[in-house]
Amino acid sequence: MWTNLCSILDVSQSFSRPLESDSNTKTQGAQIVYNNKPFNRNHIVYIKTHKAASSTIQSMLMRYGMRNNLTFAIPPRNKQRQVNQLGFPARFNHIKHMSSEIEKPDILCYHSVLSTDLINTMPMDSFYLTSLRDPFSQIKSAYVYYGVGGHGRKPLMEFLEDGAKSRQVLNNPQSYDLGLSFTRATTEAAIMEGLKAIDSLFHFVIIVEYFEECLILLRDMMKWTNDDILYFRVNFNGKSQKTASASPKENPQLPSDTPENRQIVYKYLHADYIIYSFFKLKVEKIIEQNRDYLDTEIAKLHELQSTWSNFCLESSAPSSKIKDSRFRTYGVGSYGYILKKQGYLNQTCIELACAELHHTKLLADYQARLLSLRL
Repeated sequence: MWTNLCSILDVSQSFSRPLESDSNTKTQGAQIVYNNKPFNRNHIVYIKTHKAASSTIQSMLMRYGMRNNLTFAIPPRNKQRQVNQLGFPARFNHIKHMSSEIEKPDILCYHSVLSTDLINTMPMDSFYLTSLRDPFSQIKSAYVYYGVGGHGRKPLMEFLEDGAKSRQVLNNPQSYDLGLSFTRATTEAAIMEGLKAIDSLFHFVIIVEYFEECLILLRDMMKWTNDDILYFRVNFNGKSQKTASASPKENPQLPSDTPENRQIVYKYLHADYIIYSFFKLKVEKIIEQNRDYLDTEIAKLHELQSTWSNFCLESSAPSSKIKDSRFRTYGVGSYGYILKKQGYLNQTCIELACAELHHTKLLADYQARLLSLRL
């Protein structure tokens, strides 16, 4: 079976290797088992899918790793403070795309395309995590964020009809990040084989439409605390930072949310739709079994968020209005944060609110200090 799956996902038979750990994914509070593969909670691979709350999740993982003196897979030294990717859109190759200073990093959370080399580079007992978003919402967000088509661009639906599938950010982008190439993910059979491989490898898949429920489940799986899943939204489009998935602003170039428009978008993003639907159903079953518990825990998380938000944040604003470059995002229409005076003096506030690229600079500096202490 693995030979066939490798041809779809470009991953090796290392998928099926035995893992050596006494941990498992049974949650502490919710009475479920999502995936019974053992793992080490300090070894984490996060495949950072585009426009699926991935910058927010990456920020959590960076803060967790830095608090626990863990090492990261980061770009070579000459690119560490410039990019938030490990070779993307090319498939991950540790020789070309990763710093050689650490042979087996503890955490990988930069933009990467899943590959055989990525799996072999990370520890064998790594916890595999990704996030998926409804393809209809995801593609609208990507279309705006990346400025596809430039000024006076065609409406998204017309752009899709005219061959937007040649554009990587609009061609089943979530499936691509998970290792399905454009040429292989074209038939139902190929997509289903790829889905089996993804389900076999990943310990948990966050569904953005159930973001906070998934955070609680992830927290319990990893035996974390609410401090570990505390977040301010990053790279968001809109003024509110209270939820992970902002609704797009009214935009005449974007399709209205109708069954007919969804059907058209799903036709173009067929692989993304199949994979998303599978994991969404899986998460929904878990949530249904644990609804009361999750609601209680989400309320506690909201209290913690409110405390930090009130302490750290003055307001949110379009990136063009933010003077401090540490908090200035770069996506079209994206917002960042203006901090209170006390927030600028608090390292946790800075890490929670800073823009993605500034966080990668903080991480590069952290790792340099960590490695110097280990010499």
